[in-house]
Amino acid sequence: MLVLPLLLLACECRLQPLAPADHYPGMGALKHAVYEADLEQVRRLAIQLEGGEVVRDAGAEGREAEGDLHAAVGLLVICVDAVEAGEGLAAIGRACGRCHRAEQVQVLATARLPDPDDLSTQHSELAETSWWALVAADASGAQAALELAAAQPILEGSELAGQLRAVARGAEEPLAGAEALLATQAGSCAACHAAKSEEAVRPAAG
Repeated sequence: MLVLPLLLLACECRLQPLAPADHYPGMGALKHAVYEADLEQVRRLAIQLEGGEVVRDAGAEGREAEGDLHAAVGLLVICVDAVEAGEGLAAIGRACGRCHRAEQVQVLATARLPDPDDLSTQHSELAETSWWALVAADASGAQAALELAAAQPILEGSELAGQLRAVARGAEEPLAGAEALLATQAGSCAACHAAKSEEAVRPAAG
């Protein structure tokens, strides 16, 4: 079988739309909408994504993964809050990785592990590390993300920090752990962004 490399490049600004894969244009914008808790945009982009196609001549396992992907997209189409949006996004990443592994597609990503000295960007870069590990079905990358979440003071003292550590330390398998890690983080980040947006538009008490 001819193995075709699929080059997926992450941009430097981690929560901005990323360069999408050719067969699923709009994936980067969808991720961005999830992180920003723009549920209307999430639903709209998810509906568009539902019309994409992974591989025309995919094998049985690849077709099964494609079914998982469309099921995950369906979660976003009907999501009602940030938590459900985060879970849907993580499920999409895991399904992508299953298909890539089944079809022997090599995924190359430029996502880097967070800088331990830069706490301001650690949580966003950790999310990208988890995402690309899932998309590449890369167990070693997933394990690196789990170890980082368990050890580093990402948003130290926050509820999210404790949640991420609990997920990381309780993971029984790296990729499943990375999926749970991304779902937890994406949902929490989205909820936080939504709350800040509400505060910004709330009229001051007279």
